Amino acid sequence: GEGSRHYQNLGGKLRRQTRSVQGGFEGNSEPENSLGACPPSLRLVVAMTGASGVAYGKRLLEVLREKKVETHLVVSKAAEKVIEHELETSKKDLETLATHAYDVDDLAAPLMSGSFKTDGMVIVPCSMKTLAGIVHGFADNLILRAADVALKEKRRLVVVPRETPLSVV
Repeated sequence: GEGSRHYQNLGGKLRRQTRSVQGGFEGNSEPENSLGACPPSLRLVVAMTGASGVAYGKRLLEVLREKKVETHLVVSKAAEKVIEHELETSKKDLETLATHAYDVDDLAAPLMSGSFKTDGMVIVPCSMKTLAGIVHGFADNLILRAADVALKEKRRLVVVPRETPLSVV
């Protein structure tokens, strides 16, 4: 129906964006195809949680900024520590790459509501704690609530878990 068509259209936008990102990783400053920058209306929530691999989140923010994508960043408290250790920078410096940044405990942020329209959410890196919270509907912070909203509103949710090897749990 109409909902699945929207989902397919959104998937196409994200796939096109991914192709551009892949070109960017190879050192190309311009995309190889004629897609250019993403549509100005593209709005994504980006969350970083306390797993190793915050460099992936930083690179995603850099590429989305180049493509003029409106980003709404939320960084967990554990991710703040990992950012300082792995990137040798501060959360504040990382936030400059995003269009908007929110405190993980800001339960009045617009991301808490389904009426705040987004094109999807990416959690990179995604800790196992965050993944478990999403799976079990334990939305006790802004990251988990925004993921819950994305699922409830049938928006794309991309999680990038960094836990290997996986435990038997």
